[in-house]
Amino acid sequence: MALKEKALKRLCEKLTRAGIPFCLGGAWMLTQRGLDVSWHSFDVVVNMEQFAEADRVLTRLGMREAVEVTEQHAEIHYHFDGADIQLYSGFPLNGTRYSLPQALDTVTVLGQEVPLMPPEDWYVLQMQTGHPSEVRILETYFQTHPFRTAMLSPSLSAFLPHDGLFPIEE
Repeated sequence: MALKEKALKRLCEKLTRAGIPFCLGGAWMLTQRGLDVSWHSFDVVVNMEQFAEADRVLTRLGMREAVEVTEQHAEIHYHFDGADIQLYSGFPLNGTRYSLPQALDTVTVLGQEVPLMPPEDWYVLQMQTGHPSEVRILETYFQTHPFRTAMLSPSLSAFLPHDGLFPIEE
């Protein structure tokens, strides 16, 4: 795990130094919030306006594989320092563009602050982009942690879940 933590520290240092706002989502983010789930990669999210620069920064760190890149959204995978990184931006949301929240929780890894995406945002993004295995993991998380509507980014408010699967804190 220490090698992956070094890769995370390095990518956070590089993105921060470049002035690129970002946050981490995915299973790693959920482990930082107390869910016991296995994780294999770091899911990094940036605003579409900073995507090209973030891609340049991460490409300099290691191997790059473009999965999907359009004017509206992008997903690119990287591998360096023993870690797999997925860079996401935009998200295909039928005309809605996801924007990072202004205030993010952080954790410290090897002395480096790492901003965490609200799990509420990650849940809605995974629901809307068709990732059922990730959605199931998040539903497990929300069985013991209320879905905090106040933490949901304004750009995602139209996608608020109302299915009663887990407690929702209005």
